[in-house]
Amino acid sequence: MRTGERVPAIEVVAALPAVEALTEVAKRLDAGGTENPGPMASAAELALELLYLTRRLTKSESDDAKVIYE
Repeated sequence: MRTGERVPAIEVVAALPAVEALTEVAKRLDAGGTENPGPMASAAELALELLYLTRRLTKSESDDAKVIYE
C-alpha cells in the first residue's frame, strides 16, 4: 500500500482492504462516515505505522515522498 504526502487521500482510501480492525480504528478516531477521504486516509496511515512499529509490516520510502508498506 502506498501512502505519503504526495499520494491523494482518495487513492489511499480506494486501496484499503475491507478489514474490520481498520474500520474500528476509523471509528475511534471519528474518521469514518464522511464524504471527505482525508480523515479515513489519516486513520489508515496511523494503523499502518503502528503495524510497522510492531514489526508486522515493512516500510520503505521513495525519493518522491511516498511510503510503501508491505
